Amino acid sequence: MLEFVVVGEAAADVRIACALADRVASEEGPDWLREQDLAWLRIWTGVQPNTPHSTWSEIRRLSKNYPELTYLRRFASPDRKLEHLPDYAPARKAILLSALLRKDNLPAAIVLIRDLDHQPNRLEGMLSAREDEQNRVAVIIAAPNPKREVWVLNGFVCENEREQAELESIRQEIKFDPCLEAERLRYASQTSRPERDPKKILHRLTTGNGEREEKCWAKTSLTTLRERGSETYLNAYLDEIRERLLPLFST
Repeated sequence: MLEFVVVGEAAADVRIACALADRVASEEGPDWLREQDLAWLRIWTGVQPNTPHSTWSEIRRLSKNYPELTYLRRFASPDRKLEHLPDYAPARKAILLSALLRKDNLPAAIVLIRDLDHQPNRLEGMLSAREDEQNRVAVIIAAPNPKREVWVLNGFVCENEREQAELESIRQEIKFDPCLEAERLRYASQTSRPERDPKKILHRLTTGNGEREEKCWAKTSLTTLRERGSETYLNAYLDEIRERLLPLFST
């Protein structure tokens, strides 16, 4: 059975990322894989064996037990000066901890989930951490921009008149479609326009119903998610799953 480590900021982020990965495997994988029950082929876990997932705060706490992880840095600039890339060190620590806590037996893949908050240098740091692993382990990056709610909005398709009316009302207020251009949204702490907060918009559209939210990523076609999620990096994540995770099932 393949072991996939997943690290995120909260259980909600992990839930979406894992569900989408399974969907890509079931719907876009080879014919033989589409006919399989994935529960028999892979397991999602945290950096510590037999845990459901890990959080970034857990990575910080666990890394304190390993002095060799304390000062992770990277020579990234052309003039070889020491450059501090945001999220480089946490991503490297997550990858290395997965081996240290398994007696150097790396999992098949590691999925790193990190909200970008409109800070592309966070993605740069994680990509650099992956590059420095030199393909010893498959590292898949999920980087919602700005946060996970925009991925849910990318998958929101109206099911009834109330939802249609609410979506139209929101469009009129913010002057664009929050599902088609979710990357333009800003959280209340980042803007003086609270009506553009994706968390508030999502609550208005789904009335805070968890099952309704889940339909957005579990039922909306992957084609639609890809079309809408180009600028929120949802499309990039789905591509990462297809290109980096799916081949592991055939090895």
